[in-house]
Amino acid sequence: MGNAAEILDVDHVLARFEIERVEQVIDILGLQGDASDNIPGIPGIGEKTAKALIKQYGTVENLIANSDQLKGKQQENVRNFAEQGLMSKELATIHVNVPLPFEPEALVLDAPDEAKLRELFDEPGVSAAGGPRAERRTSAHPGQRGQARHHRRPAPAGGGRPGLALRQPRRRSRCHRG
Repeated sequence: MGNAAEILDVDHVLARFEIERVEQVIDILGLQGDASDNIPGIPGIGEKTAKALIKQYGTVENLIANSDQLKGKQQENVRNFAEQGLMSKELATIHVNVPLPFEPEALVLDAPDEAKLRELFDEPGVSAAGGPRAERRTSAHPGQRGQARHHRRPAPAGGGRPGLALRQPRRRSRCHRG
């Protein structure tokens, strides 16, 4: 199911990303990218390089403006993929100043409409627990259609309660006596 959620405070974020301000996380992600969020970043820049560049230049914009100080393939990639780096930073940005209507009274929990719930649960394929009804697995032996074949297991050695198990069909041996 993936990793458990990790809750970090400001100090942990600063230490983890090796940055001075939490706002620089988007600069790191803008450079290195983030495959899980489809953020491309700038090719050739991974986590370590992104941290070092943001430590030195502070922002993606400042890095691009000073790309003449870089050397070789890194300089080439920053120049050629500058727009992609800026777009990646924008993709990593969580906009918190979005105007959203807020109506606290709409969040009040009302009692469920029992008549509608009964109607819903009476529909084919819906169980009382709200999930799909499990089809009963049955034996294909004649005379026992629609009935599962059960037998009691003997009590375990050392005491205990006997269990209930489905009987397994017998297998025929491939070696027959002539």
